[in-house]
Amino acid sequence: MNHEIIIKTLLFTLFFISLSSINATDLNLNPEDSINDAITNVNANGSTTNNNTITLNNGTYNKNTDRNNNITINNINLTIKGNGEVIIDAQHLGRIFNIIGNSNITFTTITFRNANTSSGGAIYNNLGKLNIVNCTFTNNMASNNGGAIYNDGGDNMSIVNSIFYNNAAQFGGAVHFNNINRSFTVYNSNFANNSANPSDGGALVVITNNCNISNSNFTNNSANDWGGALECRYGNFTINNCIFINNEANNFGGAIHNYRADSVTVTNSSFRNNTANDSGGAIHNTGGNFSVSNSDFTNNTATYGGAVYSSNNNSLVNYSNFTSNQAFAIGGGIFNNGNMSVFGNLMMNNSAALGQIIYNNGYLGILNLTFIDNSTKTVKNGNTVILYASLTDDMGNTITGQNISFYVNGVLIGTVESIEGLGNLMYTSNTLGILPINGSYYGHGTYSIVNKNGELNVTKLATNSTVNVPNIVKVKKTTTINGVLTDENGNFVANVQFIVIVDGQVYTLTTDNRGRWSLSYKPFHTGSIEVLVKFLGDDKYFGSQNSTSFKSVKQLKYIKVKVKGNRIIATLCDKNGKRVAGEKVYLTQKGKILGFGITNQNGQVIFDYSGPKIDLKVVFGGSDRYYPVSVVVKVNDDDNNKSKNIPQSSNPKATDKSKNTLESNNPKITMENTGIPFLIVMLVLLTFVGLLEWRKK
Repeated sequence: MNHEIIIKTLLFTLFFISLSSINATDLNLNPEDSINDAITNVNANGSTTNNNTITLNNGTYNKNTDRNNNITINNINLTIKGNGEVIIDAQHLGRIFNIIGNSNITFTTITFRNANTSSGGAIYNNLGKLNIVNCTFTNNMASNNGGAIYNDGGDNMSIVNSIFYNNAAQFGGAVHFNNINRSFTVYNSNFANNSANPSDGGALVVITNNCNISNSNFTNNSANDWGGALECRYGNFTINNCIFINNEANNFGGAIHNYRADSVTVTNSSFRNNTANDSGGAIHNTGGNFSVSNSDFTNNTATYGGAVYSSNNNSLVNYSNFTSNQAFAIGGGIFNNGNMSVFGNLMMNNSAALGQIIYNNGYLGILNLTFIDNSTKTVKNGNTVILYASLTDDMGNTITGQNISFYVNGVLIGTVESIEGLGNLMYTSNTLGILPINGSYYGHGTYSIVNKNGELNVTKLATNSTVNVPNIVKVKKTTTINGVLTDENGNFVANVQFIVIVDGQVYTLTTDNRGRWSLSYKPFHTGSIEVLVKFLGDDKYFGSQNSTSFKSVKQLKYIKVKVKGNRIIATLCDKNGKRVAGEKVYLTQKGKILGFGITNQNGQVIFDYSGPKIDLKVVFGGSDRYYPVSVVVKVNDDDNNKSKNIPQSSNPKATDKSKNTLESNNPKITMENTGIPFLIVMLVLLTFVGLLEWRKK
């Protein structure tokens, strides 16, 4: 019996010897071997002076004895490596490795899949220094932290040339590193389809003293809260030459969320098609120092800050490209809610409801503030003009948000918010001369801003008055001369005095509230009447003048004649049929005056003729008001019972064109009382009596 026990003991010893080479901790396993046993051996026999190695040969390790491996040994270097295509499959039944000893552990060329636990689905590291090289983590889950790996207080950790695919946890869908006193490094690795639900860091949550992520890709990762691919907490982060595509966060930071990190520096990286339902389609920053340089942001979307949202005290975005990013509300390219310096950035086709390129709700520089195109604009005194200013960064990208103040000639006239890089303000000029236009932008803080000022050259308004007159006016007939005084813009010049000079006579008039003026005028002679309208100007308007003329002509007349027996009744009328009084009318025969009379108030003169039947002529010789007119009368002729009307010709003549020689046979002409003034009649009689007495002598 004792002999049998001794044999069994020897066989068991030989088994462990077969697992090792010269060093008892250099173990070589096949899929049918137990990883648990190998770890137990290392915990018991691992060398603190030499490297310890467990080699897993090609195959899948999925037995109960291949999971829940506890590495408890301290102060050793242990490498667990795959030889060929090595898969450790936990079949969703637990964790694979639990590192609670203070040792340096390296996993290389192994695929970890289907692990499932509360934290650190595949690997939980509490004290050790962990290195992941050329490994793949697939379909691992944790209900709390780190779907694939949870480094909870462990030492420095590095991930090199590895793949994390389709891992999930509440925090850190692939990896959660939690040690503020240690460093975390990722190099040349890929993170795809990892998720954090319901919290943060779809691929990574990193709480560290120092984090360096380079040459790595993050694709299709998601977080139900913050950081679709990466959440940075505390410490200093450097992200270089990385690609973030199609990552999504339900709240902040579609690709990266910086939560209280001392600094985050992003260089030479690309962000495409990342989405945050709230803020920061690519990056959301609420930490300390933050900088982005030489990076590309394309087709990222969010409600606020389509590409970048930053609310810390010291941010820098420079020499980067922003293309076709979109904010459904504010800040298509960048939303700044803190202090930010921007320069050298190219921005194209970004969009937002407000602030399509950059929205500034904090302090921003370096900026250019330009008033009215840095030029001199000529305006008219009293006119209302639009003053405008443009606000851009050094590359001409427009800035929205915060107020621009406007000063004219040193006086603040108002402030207006910059909208898409423009601020407009209405201003009515009331001072002549050159007025400087300048101001400031409240949103630049202590950052540099280049002010490019403008000038207004305020001049008077030119004026002009229309002059409306008839072409022809009858002598001593009242006519109206009028017009409208306007400025060069067609606006009425109201309630100003000016003069109108008509035929040398000066009239002073005042325009009404519509610039209108009017003058009643009666010409007293024929010929051209000159009209000059003259506005002398005032503080607001330049003076002006306008002139025209009209023709004053005599009025038309005609004579109506009735013959009743020996009585000739002549009625003098104007062209409208109105009878004309006070004018001298003659009765002639072959140019010889037989008699005359002055038309009475009915425009009539009555001649009594007792002579032979001859042609007589009733003649009006004209006056300063009327053209001459005449009519031929046949006495004792029935035709003379009809009215004789002779209209005015263009050059009327009171001559008898008849070539017949008629004898008067001493005709007798008498005149009835037609209302001629008594003194005139007496003067005529006295003259006649005097002539008779002179002949007698």
